[in-house]
Amino acid sequence: MKIIERYILREYLKSFVFSLLVISFFYILGDLFSHIDEFIKNKVALSFILKYYYYNIFLVGIYILIPLSTVLASTFSFTNLMYSGQIIALRVLGWSAFRILRPVILFLVMLCLINFYFVEKKLPQYLERYQNLRSQMSSPSSPNKVLSGLTYLTPDAKLIFIGKFYPPHRAENVLILDQKKLVKLQAERGVFIKGKTWELFSIYSHDLKNGRVEFLSQKEYLLVEPQKVYSRSQQFFQIMPASLIKERIKYFQSMGAEDLAKIWKTEIYKKNAICFFPLFLNISIWGFILRIRKGHYLLSNFGIGIFSSFIFYVLFSVSLSLSKAGILNPILGVWFFPLLFSLWGVLNLLSIP
Repeated sequence: MKIIERYILREYLKSFVFSLLVISFFYILGDLFSHIDEFIKNKVALSFILKYYYYNIFLVGIYILIPLSTVLASTFSFTNLMYSGQIIALRVLGWSAFRILRPVILFLVMLCLINFYFVEKKLPQYLERYQNLRSQMSSPSSPNKVLSGLTYLTPDAKLIFIGKFYPPHRAENVLILDQKKLVKLQAERGVFIKGKTWELFSIYSHDLKNGRVEFLSQKEYLLVEPQKVYSRSQQFFQIMPASLIKERIKYFQSMGAEDLAKIWKTEIYKKNAICFFPLFLNISIWGFILRIRKGHYLLSNFGIGIFSSFIFYVLFSVSLSLSKAGILNPILGVWFFPLLFSLWGVLNLLSIP
């Protein structure tokens, strides 16, 4: 790597570290104020709070904090290089936009690979520890919020999927796969009674061994406590390694649960795509940042970076929802907008004179 490339990378890394620290600080500060009543109510120690945010910052960092920090780093570092005339000098010397960006691209690729390793090897452990800390507090942060698309695996090998859960005790569109008895239950709704007992209504029972289907108007089942539904299932997929998720997908397909298999496929593709968010987001804005123009570089570049990131996350969330609903193919739903933003960014870079 040449001296000028090391210089560009050093400027980028300084902006990246600064942005990451600032964003993380404000995230922790905002989250602390929103949960301060829970901490006081449960009389938690300072060591508990430190552990809570240690694990929490890693979980949020992969999806939001690190990608946004790389975007801000591109904005600040390259704007500074543009202001000082160094980008213009390199362009006069014949350096293309891709050559200027090469050290940063190599860093982002390395960062994405580290993210990929962390999500597969370390994130499940951190999530489990984080959830154990959350379970020590009495109630979830939003107990009245309607939750959708929840999945829970019971100790007795029952996989429970809940279309909509209305805390504290009502559920709709309940699907239960009993892996020991090879039975699939589909219920229109369910009501929590006590302990682990739920009463399900309008039930179709599919015996997967002999293909027999039985309809029951209502019946009581031992499932899971409502607290565990909304405290653990929201991060269920992140806890499981990709290899185990793939095994479950094959199992659901063999049992005819295609809708559930599509949801799990979407989640495994999402886990992979999130790791490469820093690269996708930066590629989409570099064409604007490196374009020589009049005006206030910093304000315009900062606005472009934030606006592009916002649009990216909104479109990605919408496509995920369509994929889980079965409207889009899981691969298309997860990868379409990241690849579209990247293609748009590459074309924008190539159009720089």
